[in-house]
Amino acid sequence: LRHVCIWINTEKCRSGQDVVFQSLGLSLLNNAFMGYNACIFAYGQTGSGKSYTMMGSSDQPGLIPRLCSSLFSRTEQEEEEGEGESFTVEVSYMEIYNERVRDLLDPKGSRQTLRVREHTVLGPYVDGLSRLAVASYKDIESLMSEGNKSRTVAATNMNEESSRSHAVSKLSLVDLAGSERATKTGAAGERLKEGSNINKSLSTLGLVISALADQGAGKNRNKFVPYRDSVLTWLLKDSLGGNSRTAMVATISPSADNYDETLSTLRYADRAKNIVNHAVVNEDPNARIIRELREEVEKLKEQLTEAESLKAPELKERLEESEKLIQEMTVTWEDKLRKTEAVAQERQRQLERLGISLQSSGIRVVDHRCFLVNLNADPALNELLVYYLKAMMTRSLRRLREQIVRANLLTQEAGFIAEELNKRTEYVVTLQIPAAKLDANRKRDSVLSEPAVQVRRKGKGKQIWALEKLENRLVDMRELYQEWKDYDDDNPVMRSYFKRADPFFDEQENHSLIGVANVFLFCLCSDVKLQYAVPIINQKGEVSGRLHVEVWRGTERNQEEESGNTEETRRRRADADADSQEQHMHCVVKILQATGLPRHLSNFVFCQYHFWGQDQAIFIAPEMSTSNSSSTSKDPQCTVVFDSTKELSVPLSEDFVEFLWEGALAVEVFGHKQVNQRRNLALWDLGVIQDKTRSLRERWSEVTRRLELWVQLMELNEAGDFTPVEVVPAKDVRSGGVFQLRQGQSRRVQVEVRSVPDSGTMPLIVTSILSVSIGDVKVQQTPVSKGSDVHEEMDSYQEVDLDRLRAQWLQTLTQRQEELDQQLQKVVCKPDKSEDDVERESQLLEGRLTLTEERNAVLVPSAGSGIPGAPVERYRVTMETEVQADDFQSRLSAPLVGGLDALLSGEDEQDFCDLHVVKHCAHEVKVEASWDSTVHGCPQLTRVGPPDLRVYLTVRVLVQLSHPAHMQLVLRKRICVSVTGRQGFAQSLLKRMSHRSSIPGCGVTFEIVSNIPGDIYGPEDRDMLAKLAANADDDQSADSEAAIEKYLRSILAVENILTLDKLRQAPPTKHPDPGQAPTGEVDSTHCRCRLHPPNILTLDNLKWNGPLLGLL
Repeated sequence: LRHVCIWINTEKCRSGQDVVFQSLGLSLLNNAFMGYNACIFAYGQTGSGKSYTMMGSSDQPGLIPRLCSSLFSRTEQEEEEGEGESFTVEVSYMEIYNERVRDLLDPKGSRQTLRVREHTVLGPYVDGLSRLAVASYKDIESLMSEGNKSRTVAATNMNEESSRSHAVSKLSLVDLAGSERATKTGAAGERLKEGSNINKSLSTLGLVISALADQGAGKNRNKFVPYRDSVLTWLLKDSLGGNSRTAMVATISPSADNYDETLSTLRYADRAKNIVNHAVVNEDPNARIIRELREEVEKLKEQLTEAESLKAPELKERLEESEKLIQEMTVTWEDKLRKTEAVAQERQRQLERLGISLQSSGIRVVDHRCFLVNLNADPALNELLVYYLKAMMTRSLRRLREQIVRANLLTQEAGFIAEELNKRTEYVVTLQIPAAKLDANRKRDSVLSEPAVQVRRKGKGKQIWALEKLENRLVDMRELYQEWKDYDDDNPVMRSYFKRADPFFDEQENHSLIGVANVFLFCLCSDVKLQYAVPIINQKGEVSGRLHVEVWRGTERNQEEESGNTEETRRRRADADADSQEQHMHCVVKILQATGLPRHLSNFVFCQYHFWGQDQAIFIAPEMSTSNSSSTSKDPQCTVVFDSTKELSVPLSEDFVEFLWEGALAVEVFGHKQVNQRRNLALWDLGVIQDKTRSLRERWSEVTRRLELWVQLMELNEAGDFTPVEVVPAKDVRSGGVFQLRQGQSRRVQVEVRSVPDSGTMPLIVTSILSVSIGDVKVQQTPVSKGSDVHEEMDSYQEVDLDRLRAQWLQTLTQRQEELDQQLQKVVCKPDKSEDDVERESQLLEGRLTLTEERNAVLVPSAGSGIPGAPVERYRVTMETEVQADDFQSRLSAPLVGGLDALLSGEDEQDFCDLHVVKHCAHEVKVEASWDSTVHGCPQLTRVGPPDLRVYLTVRVLVQLSHPAHMQLVLRKRICVSVTGRQGFAQSLLKRMSHRSSIPGCGVTFEIVSNIPGDIYGPEDRDMLAKLAANADDDQSADSEAAIEKYLRSILAVENILTLDKLRQAPPTKHPDPGQAPTGEVDSTHCRCRLHPPNILTLDNLKWNGPLLGLL
């Protein structure tokens, strides 16, 4: 096809992509639909605009996207206008890089080089190249995007985004690499090698064009055409000089420095004008090709039968090649579509194995992994590469093991000296979390623990020493041991001295750390009072109590004035704030009490904290009274009252405001040990079992929350307003009563979703109602007598999720039981048990008995226990999610929908009609949707029926959650309606005179469970795990290594507790706009941190480790 188009890119003469397509691409598409083979390729130097012309940009698509889009538009038009015509489209995408062919649509992303073959029937083709069936332009766009991610792109001086490979996709659309001079590009090494191969392909292309042009001009018709000198020209053999209508786009640069390259490109184009192709209309090519291939197969089989042994391998290879081509040509269209879907799923699985998932907004990677993402000015090349950085867990574990070995050496030395001096003291290495790493403001590495030393003396109990303390005491022990060796034992003075000197054990032990409570300070920026029971996290990573605090901005006097809520007090406070010369933030920290403290550390409990800008720590002592003497309390949930209020004033600064948004007030809680008789280690402690069973309710409370769905049906009244219809109770109706509808009225369905107060501490926030649908119509007649047929109960309850939750919990308990039985068997079978073995056996028995209590709680939960499925006065629907604490701040680009399979009894999920939402409530999660009852095709909904007729419908609501994760939730409520006629005057008057209160609607309560509590998964006591992990000198070293990993996994709960608690303490208001300051003294100039959350959320889009969220 003799057609060359040249556009000069100047301000006076500039053509857009649409003009290029209309002038060149449209005619090429018309030729393809007429039955001709078609090809278009761009040729020119680097940076002249070939890729832009062929691919374009997001706002200016090039020839390839426009051709593909127009292709499907044309096929739809032809199928509508034609009679029985159908079109199928298949796509291949490959690159030629350094004379090697690679499949860009290979789902495994392998760098395998494909072979180029030439067949007598098909001509040149790539063996093993993917041919994927597509049904729309979006499919092609997705495949091109995937292929672009795999293309080889490197920077040269002439063009930083220059393509270093030729992109070929069928229908033959070719984006050639740029021709370039090595001296101008500054290429070296790999770039220089690439350039030489690129120029080789393009020079071969020039020779082919010259030879074909000479043949077209009639100069030398027998001139050899060097197609095979380059892979590019070999694959384009039919397009350049065969059965094809071909167009060449020559792109040139207006720069004077590129004069020689421009002249060369124009000469190429001038030669290409002389090429003459003989294109013919293809008629049913598949049938012809299959027939010819089968003939060749039969011919090859005959030759193979008669062939000599030397020629047999070559003929056999050709036979296998032809049979493979026949198999590819005879695949049905449905099989090709299924193969395309399978390839897409395989590509997704391959990326998920690497921790990457492709989303519409970009890429997403796994949680807790550091990574690098490439940034590029070209949108097609931006965020295509992800490089994972190696986690430092290996180095941290190596450092921890070195510390454990060093600690064991120190304890051995201390134990030898104590044995020589007859001090009856033992030293055992254990692990604990340093107090500094329990502070939410401190940066925590991958390994939270450090070695510590457990000191035991017979009859005196246990003490935990830091490793530094043992090192200091060892100095005194060595000196004492040296003096004991140098002096005579018969000296009574020295004997008395050695008896009094005791650096081996602290007879008068100081206070011990109970734990750290982190109070997050969002409320000071949002001007919302925080009232919360903050968990106290101990050095084992467990919650050892709760600290009840109140934090608000202002002073205590302001709080008392605001309780009056008068306009005058608010005005006085605003005037006082305006008169202040220097901007300060005044806040109040009130510590009320600590509850649930461990009994052995509940003697004289006190706490301390450091606030921003305060040089000295603030100490809080308990209230001393006889009623608050926790040391003599027999209540296992010990309570200590502080009732301390501190008013603080801090100068405002950018760092301080960032601290309020990102940091926390770390309150350290200390206690002194009580003097109690030591229990027999060989006996299990019933009090410990009772404590664990009692804490089960608290653990379930942390992962549950209740939602209430309230439904009202509204009709037009005489004033033209929509008002709720009356709901009449009925004994035979279990859905909350019968809605009394009037015939022939316009109706609306009002739906409200609200959280039930004091129903759990899981952060569950419903942001909006996305859709409302109604359907599943069922008609029943009320039974006249007890002997009548009993209909299926129509209510809003289902136990699908509850049964699934119980099965999952029971399976977890069974696994724990097997693990505990194995550990218990090892300890019981030991012939000579040490004191540690006896203690471990006792703890394993306690855990085994606790499992029995938990199993009873699964099967028969007691009333008021807070466990899902426990008997309650008002029935609740239980729904479970698989949301872990480390997923709470993650986002899904395509949110999962939970509750889809939680169908009601007899529900038909296909029989629903979506309602049009006509009104949204601004301050509540409430909508109104118009409802036309005639769309259901049920005559009982449009005419007056008998009083005993019951019509049941199901209202289905889709809500959007922002916490605990960004997801959607389906809620269902079954309602009962009855259509009545218009009331007469007497009935209306009698109704108004009666004082019976009407019910405006009905509702159902859902108990949302995020997951099984994390502590339930713990197979062993954490103290014992810490000892096993630190016992590096044990004969069972493999068990010690496994114990280290098991212990480190268990203490990761600290991060989960802090993440979950940060969400719980967040004020229940919407996040302010980045540019808007909070009310009060915090000025917008100090809100730098307000610009960070959107960026963090953007990174969270890249960090979803799926599938972590699934609502059952």
